[in-house]
Amino acid sequence: MAPSETTVSYNVATDDIFPELTGIDAYVTLDCSAVFNSSDGTILLNNSTKYLITAKPGSGTLTVNYEVNRPLLKKSGSPSVPINATWLLGDSPPITVYDDGTVKITVIIHGHLNGQVITVGNGSATPSSVTWSNWETKDITLSANANAQNGQTIQIQTATKYVVYFTVKVELIGIQSFTQDSPTKEVLGSSPIQSDITVIPPPLSMAISVNPTMIQSTQTSTITTRVAYGGNPISGATVTLYTDSGGTLSPTSGNTDSNGYFTATFTAPTVTTQTTIRITANATKTGYFSAQQQTQITVNPSLPQPQPAPQQSDLTLWIYIAVVIIILIAIGGGIAIIRRKSQK
Repeated sequence: MAPSETTVSYNVATDDIFPELTGIDAYVTLDCSAVFNSSDGTILLNNSTKYLITAKPGSGTLTVNYEVNRPLLKKSGSPSVPINATWLLGDSPPITVYDDGTVKITVIIHGHLNGQVITVGNGSATPSSVTWSNWETKDITLSANANAQNGQTIQIQTATKYVVYFTVKVELIGIQSFTQDSPTKEVLGSSPIQSDITVIPPPLSMAISVNPTMIQSTQTSTITTRVAYGGNPISGATVTLYTDSGGTLSPTSGNTDSNGYFTATFTAPTVTTQTTIRITANATKTGYFSAQQQTQITVNPSLPQPQPAPQQSDLTLWIYIAVVIIILIAIGGGIAIIRRKSQK
């Protein structure tokens, strides 16, 4: 999903930076904001996912309420300047808030952001706290626990604090200068960063095979499917089979056994040319995303059956026998004539 932006405001106000000095008072006020990118998402049952929060600079205005009450110089005011918001984290360069040639006030910002991460619902976040010393993205691991249910929402709320101190320098030009660090201030952000993570069922995996992969018209082949999740067999999953080019499947649906298997028999249609038939298997089970796999089988036309030799009719047989007898008689008569001639 597209990331959403949350703008969080902070208002920091210090006590007097120079409490021990007589005649020099300075109070720093910083109104600023940071922009956080986060996004809604999904998480698998009994699983974990990465959740990202990106901090970006927003805006900032720095104000110093000062009063100088020295024998040689008396002045007061509340000058304000907009600042580069990237200076809110880390150590900023010296920022000139006021300079009229007699009084010059500069401030250095030393800041970072802390985030406290909590979950509402059946989940947990690690780490539970993050720190931004730079404008960057932080990774949080969100885990759905055993009580999470499909369709439930785990809400992530991140409350932020701006932690800052200031180095303030007041220069009385040509007279004296004073530099002092303020105590560290922690200011809670105006609103938490919030995202909704939806629990979804894990996806099933499926394998399908046919044996044999090539048959003739009206012959059969065995279809074997196996359903698993994370490499472990899933029993009781419903498997449904169908083809795209005819033939029959028996059964067309059923449940996997304890090893995740379901088998069926495919009977090929009668074809006149070689035909490739695609077989599709769908697997479903409550609490899981469904799975689908396809395979194919080649069906060839049946081979022609050999034709029996034609049977001879009884008449043809008797004619054949008569011809043989005549030939034998003729041969016998010829032999007798030859013998008589030889005896004379």
